[in-house]
Amino acid sequence: MAALLVSLFTIVDDSAHAQNTHRGKLDTESDVVRRAFLPVTQAVRNSVVRLLLDGEPAALGTVVGDNGLVLTKASELTPVVSDDGQPAGPGVVTALLPTGQRAAAQRLAVDRQHDLALLRVKARGLRPVVWADPASARLGQWVVVPGTDELPEAVGIYSAAPREITGVRLGIHFGPTSAADPSPMIGYTIPGMGAAEAGLHPGDVIRAVAERPTPTVDDVIDSLRGVNAGDVVPVVIERAGMRRVFPVEMRLRELDRFNRADWMNTMGNDVSRRRDGFPSVFQHDATIDPSQCGGPVLNLDGRAVGINIARGGRIEAYALPVDVVLETLAELQSPVLIHGPDPDDPARPTR
Repeated sequence: MAALLVSLFTIVDDSAHAQNTHRGKLDTESDVVRRAFLPVTQAVRNSVVRLLLDGEPAALGTVVGDNGLVLTKASELTPVVSDDGQPAGPGVVTALLPTGQRAAAQRLAVDRQHDLALLRVKARGLRPVVWADPASARLGQWVVVPGTDELPEAVGIYSAAPREITGVRLGIHFGPTSAADPSPMIGYTIPGMGAAEAGLHPGDVIRAVAERPTPTVDDVIDSLRGVNAGDVVPVVIERAGMRRVFPVEMRLRELDRFNRADWMNTMGNDVSRRRDGFPSVFQHDATIDPSQCGGPVLNLDGRAVGINIARGGRIEAYALPVDVVLETLAELQSPVLIHGPDPDDPARPTR
């Protein structure tokens, strides 16, 4: 680590003397700065693969087992639609190795809550990453995102401690409430979201969600904790004095190009399709693309402090911390998940 910091400060000092002719060299996205972190990425050259979906770069993968087990971001390996506009099949996933060779990749299991997929890459020479002590993560420390090349994909700063990033939504805006009547009434429904498509209307009062009574707006919000995108939950509403039950599909909020915050977050970059709804992620400011999610996040000792799981905004990248990754990995490796198919898609077990 000491040698790395000396190298970094030397590069910064040399670049500062030539700032008029090398403007922008101090940016963390520049080759000059990224080259200072070569000692970190060289140690994990055989611990990262690039995953291709139908031949196109889709995500990075973190090697987690001697037998070719790889963790990655699940949703990036799922096509949205096929060329004819119809729902697509699972697609063909292959792995691009640091040697430049390609290898077959087999889907084993998926954890929808954390958006992690477990694959087996059929190649020799892959080495599992070394995990950092979860307690060693500190705000303000450098983080390094390795890829399959010598230079890191990105570097940045650990900027926010693990927290929940809420995600799934009914697709409504609440109407006004009062102390006398705090009942959660629907002000309007959002086109294209689950509530509108299920038939909920403005003026409906939500009495229960997922079999949990919802006397207040906060109760509606709390009832969605632990619910994943794609889940269909029963929503009990009261309309004209009568109660009715509607099955509503939970969906992630779409970016609104008329919303200033959303517009700012997408300036000059793409965000991940699945970028929220995570029980625990830490945040860093390394500039990654959605196709660079799924790979490890390293500290200066070359140990993995987590796995990148989403590009959330212009300067927001989210990563699953070590304890969450290891707990999920243990569950995904269970024989039931690896060999027991998802009844909705036998090719992709899930939990």
